[in-house]
Amino acid sequence: MDATEMELAGQIKKHRQALGISQEALAEKIYVSRQTISNWETARTYPDVQSLLLLSVAFDISIDELIKGDVETMEESVRKADHSLIWMYAAEMLLTVIAIVALFFALDSFIEKNATSGFACLLVFLATFATALGLSFAVNKTKVRNNILTYQEILAFCAGEEPNRTSRYNAFVRKHKSAHDMLLVTLSAIFGAAFVVVLRFIF
Repeated sequence: MDATEMELAGQIKKHRQALGISQEALAEKIYVSRQTISNWETARTYPDVQSLLLLSVAFDISIDELIKGDVETMEESVRKADHSLIWMYAAEMLLTVIAIVALFFALDSFIEKNATSGFACLLVFLATFATALGLSFAVNKTKVRNNILTYQEILAFCAGEEPNRTSRYNAFVRKHKSAHDMLLVTLSAIFGAAFVVVLRFIF
């Protein structure tokens, strides 16, 4: 942990406390999670340039007053991330589809009393599902590390652009993250069930 990180962490905490607001209140003002604020104040992660701008507005100070280091150096440090994120997402979705298909054929084989084929398909399901789960954890780790949440932000990040966290959609998702996640899970379950039903009719 270098001096620049420690100084910025201290500045954020000092100005937040000077305003007399909690980490939760500051997080709402700049559209991030409370954990993100905590990470910044303990120098575990850097705020990106967009977040620095929002922090300076929230604290009513200039960015120069907020930080005492080289902004470009800090931005470069924040932007050092795995730009294979979009490929990890694609692989995760593909493996999930393969897992659903394998599970369908496994169940169908067991119903038809073909245990050998059923166990083979079940092994394929377990392998692809476990790999997809591992990719999901890796993707979420990258998202948390770089403070990105929505698909719009992910696409911007992978293109080397600064994610727009203040757009109406992105701000809404950040404010209602739990409801958004629940909706995605529900839609995924509906899609998976519909996919299995279609396969059943075809085969």
